[in-house]
Amino acid sequence: RALGVQLAEPAEPDVRRVQIRNVGEAEQRGDLRKTRAYHTPRSGCVASSELEPTRGDQSLRGETMSGARSAGVVTPPGRVLAELFGERSDARLLRSLARAGAAPVTLVVGSALPAPRAGELALLVRGDVVIDDRVVKALLASGELLLVANEGGRAQPAAACVASEHVAAAAAWLAGGPAPASLPLRSAQELVPAYTSELRKLAPPFLRAATPDNAAAIERALFAASYKGVTDLVTKYLWPPAALAVVRVCARLGISPNMVTIVSWLLVAFAAVAFWRGAFGAGLAAAWVMTFLDTVDGKLARVTLRSSPIGHWLDH
Repeated sequence: RALGVQLAEPAEPDVRRVQIRNVGEAEQRGDLRKTRAYHTPRSGCVASSELEPTRGDQSLRGETMSGARSAGVVTPPGRVLAELFGERSDARLLRSLARAGAAPVTLVVGSALPAPRAGELALLVRGDVVIDDRVVKALLASGELLLVANEGGRAQPAAACVASEHVAAAAAWLAGGPAPASLPLRSAQELVPAYTSELRKLAPPFLRAATPDNAAAIERALFAASYKGVTDLVTKYLWPPAALAVVRVCARLGISPNMVTIVSWLLVAFAAVAFWRGAFGAGLAAAWVMTFLDTVDGKLARVTLRSSPIGHWLDH
């Protein structure tokens, strides 16, 4: 796919803007990760990264593009962001919002808040929050509201859908200020049903704040949530510990789910040749490794938000 990455020199000191028009290709080239290099607040610094899917990229535009709105990832000052599966939480949110259809998506540092376009709302999400894709899509289709997460029995700010006159107040609320009095508070459970047809199971929407201290626990929770409701006993009980370890390694090394799927295809071919030649031990070993990788590729795609129609076709 064609890659359009524009690096514009700032109009004033300490300001840079990176515009990525094709998120999938930018991820492969590493440009999405490079945007984080500009998220380094200094005195008076305002930095942002804008992600806007190309008009023809339906996989990135998502189901809600007809009602797309601008979105911003806002990290409160002094907040230390966690790294999940090799990626910082704010970068993960950028891609999640872009995949769901928000355009443009901005990583906000300083006072550069997104401005809603005429007749639209802006979606602001706290940069340290891990949020279910189902909730992201519901937020993009919702009216004005404040989304709260249950952290330690207390309702904590997570995201806000607001009109232009409430953007500044919503950003202040996400940073720990008072909630805009005119906007309703909602939980993730109020926005989406617990049942997910994609995984064919009851799965309450995931919404938690990530810190370096709980990052490993959140990775385990995301991995467990990626399993389908109906699967075989080996996949459900034997593979998970080893599969989680391999998924973590693949994510940190930048190995894509499609790469894992292609390796499993090669193992299928090897097993077929081995059985044909009577090398049953080698064929059986290759077949078992293939079934393990068949678990890894799907889980890797879901926990790193890299599912794609091509990957689905390859895997099935």
